[in-house]
Amino acid sequence: INETIASLRFLNGIDASTWPIIITVDGLQSGHDENDLNRWTEYVKRLRKEYGQERSNVEVIVASGHRHITGIIKQAMDVVETRFVYIVQHDFPFIKSIDHGAMVKVMDEYSGLVRLIRFNRRTNIQWGTNTGACFNKKTAVSEKVHGIRLTLTPGWS
Repeated sequence: INETIASLRFLNGIDASTWPIIITVDGLQSGHDENDLNRWTEYVKRLRKEYGQERSNVEVIVASGHRHITGIIKQAMDVVETRFVYIVQHDFPFIKSIDHGAMVKVMDEYSGLVRLIRFNRRTNIQWGTNTGACFNKKTAVSEKVHGIRLTLTPGWS
């Protein structure tokens, strides 16, 4: 998680030291043992110490039970007060510069057409599950706008 938080430096136009950051921790699945519970409790304690107490712009939200990714994101969204949100998983850090200002322009100018900008982990190539009807469709906006290349992905999660 430290690497992922540090990777926010790649978001050009954002001061990550003041920008609101919400770190969520899902609860344990049923069937866990005492060792799992102890490790999870220690992890939460360390997160709160490292981020929640030391940085005023960071909030650590811990689920009361196992909610899965969708449930924990919903819980985090209940406290969001910004127009736009980056949802970043702890094991998917940014690895290159992202023009945050350009993305805001795209979202503002094409608010009825662009509802989500997703950062793929791999190149958009026709391969595996990306060979069906959802691959390589024309976008409703210019394929490249404000320096951002957009790809329509109606069949991807």
